[in-house]
Amino acid sequence: MARAHGYRAKLLYALEGSYGVSAVAGNFVQLPIISTDLGGEQALEDDDTLGLGRDPQAPTYGMLKVGGQVVVPLDLRSIGYWLQLALGVTAPSGMVDPRTHTWVSGVTSASLPSATIEIQFPEVPAYYLYTGVMVQSFQLSVSRSGAPQMTLQLLAQNEALSTTSIDATPIAVTQNRFHKFEGNVQHNPGSGMTSLGNLVSADMTYANSLATVDTVRADALIEGIDAATAKLSGSLVARLGATTLIDYAAARTGVPLAYVYTRSGSPSTTLTLTARAAYLPKVKRSLNGPGGVESSYAWQGAKTATGSSDEMLQVVLVNDHDSYANGTAD
Repeated sequence: MARAHGYRAKLLYALEGSYGVSAVAGNFVQLPIISTDLGGEQALEDDDTLGLGRDPQAPTYGMLKVGGQVVVPLDLRSIGYWLQLALGVTAPSGMVDPRTHTWVSGVTSASLPSATIEIQFPEVPAYYLYTGVMVQSFQLSVSRSGAPQMTLQLLAQNEALSTTSIDATPIAVTQNRFHKFEGNVQHNPGSGMTSLGNLVSADMTYANSLATVDTVRADALIEGIDAATAKLSGSLVARLGATTLIDYAAARTGVPLAYVYTRSGSPSTTLTLTARAAYLPKVKRSLNGPGGVESSYAWQGAKTATGSSDEMLQVVLVNDHDSYANGTAD
């Protein structure tokens, strides 16, 4: 009897032309994953019928809820597929490498794309197909330990199980993962972006604030997914060695913060997530023994008041990947 193993599992991905309508073979790419619990749940509800004895009747089934988490490596190429699902479809600038892919927050709900995702367990065989998949939020961190990764929360409309794959020959994307030491956080002290000193760790979370449209249907599925006000937040844990963050908090004005991963080479590759205006709270310092003194700042992002670049978040990925449209390879 065959049993599924994680090392054989695969994830296939393709954008949908219309919400909930599955993409077709020839459009899928295989993306690397670290873990996932994406799946469908349909709860049992107790029967409330009276007069038929103490033993209950068969339970009824509730509505189908599909969603979950996927953790992916912070890869030079494949991360762009998840960014376009979270922030919208854009075209790269330039016709030769390196190409610049740019996404911004604040796009309309109707402009956020959906995807079809298949998770494969070929030993069984069991192929779970998810349609109407959208990104609720994504989170990444910068620190000295652990391999760089991104955690995404997903919502979907439907789950279907098959014994065959929707695409037997998906497009391959060459993996090239960022290293932890290639990441840093930059700030703007008034003369351009520079690395933030005395930083112990940092994280950033962007949320689309998605809400399912729960209409009455005969198939137990949601009607769709709408996006409300986007949210951007993060944290900075720093040693007390300068008053930079203290001064930002005291000023009560938004400061640009950029979470940056850079890979030198030919061509060079960078992933830059810039919070245009990050507001830092006033915080206490932690003094515990003879070691270093640390403070933790839970910042919130907002759009800038004026200017052509007033979006709350800008993400720029510079790499050698031609396009993130369906059916394209490296």
